[in-house]
Amino acid sequence: DGGTYEDKVDIDIDDVELTLNGNSVQSPLFVAEPGFYELTIEGVNGYNKTVTFVIYPSARTIEPNATYEINYPVVFIGEAMLNDEWIESGYVIDQPGDYELTLYFGDVPYKTYAFTVVEKNEPIETKTNSFPFLEVGLGIITLLGIYFVFRKK
Repeated sequence: DGGTYEDKVDIDIDDVELTLNGNSVQSPLFVAEPGFYELTIEGVNGYNKTVTFVIYPSARTIEPNATYEINYPVVFIGEAMLNDEWIESGYVIDQPGDYELTLYFGDVPYKTYAFTVVEKNEPIETKTNSFPFLEVGLGIITLLGIYFVFRKK
């Protein structure tokens, strides 16, 4: 109850009557559009429960400040503008440049993602904050191997 999601909500309840925002629905049900929802469950022996949840818009293929190659699809849930132009989910960016994707929740901007699109042959900058465990581990194993080969008996 009161859950918030940035993805679809799967509702699969057997042998009950379901009402979603005042409309009778059948299970299984997949709710994917952003919005506020109220689900009423009516079961046997007078069981009755109402739960509320919210689905917020989300960008499925865009990360903030990322770099992508041209012909990259912009996939999202909800409504969005790309550089102040309304687009549909799945829109393919075919020109290099700096872009701003703004997701809307109702008529209000919800989240904005700035990103860059480059030609296919341009290097893509990647940032990593992870420690190179594999490289360090292989280096230690190599040093141990050299030690055991050349040690004096």
